[in-house]
Amino acid sequence: MPVNIRNFNYSSKRKPLYVLPLNSFGILDRSKIRTVIGFSFSGPCASTIDFRDIRYLRSTKDVDTTQPYYLYASGLLAPGYQIGDSLAKSNIHILESHCNYFTIKYPVDKEWGAVFIYHTKPQSFSAFKSLAIEMQGEAGGEVVYIGISDTLTIRDIYRPYQTVTLDNVWKTVEISLSYYPLVNLGRLRVMTSFLLIGSKPRTLHFRNIRYLY
Repeated sequence: MPVNIRNFNYSSKRKPLYVLPLNSFGILDRSKIRTVIGFSFSGPCASTIDFRDIRYLRSTKDVDTTQPYYLYASGLLAPGYQIGDSLAKSNIHILESHCNYFTIKYPVDKEWGAVFIYHTKPQSFSAFKSLAIEMQGEAGGEVVYIGISDTLTIRDIYRPYQTVTLDNVWKTVEISLSYYPLVNLGRLRVMTSFLLIGSKPRTLHFRNIRYLY
């Protein structure tokens, strides 16, 4: 299962408890810790956070540790992940990066276009139940197809996609991973893909991509 210790999405409307397993920090000699906690920021966006009640726990037995895994949040991809785009019979890029969201601009008279977030090595997401993405259409009514791929289905054009029709305001789209029964969640290569089909142009935005337990 992937470890995500950086890309949390903080909300001013709630103050959740985040629990970070110490083994998620890799090779660490716990008997010689000098810095007990550190916060670092990167990316083009200005950030303000509040925190309180920092503590080390001997056990997480009575604590909910099932935080969502953020694949993309606050303008940053999770470590090790990359994003790409492709347009049929063209070298034009359809993906634009902004401070804390991406925009897909699909042009007129094209057969298909795609944007995909992937890892160069298979990753296990078998513990998760659904995929959630915040999306917005430029005008409303835009149709996009959402998919995921493992090492075997990555080049299968007939793999299932979830059809999503967007509104012109930000809304969270949550897709059950059971919708992709032929995809091996233990060996994912493409964690999120956006597919656009047809000759009609459209513009859409997305942010805060996360896997949920």
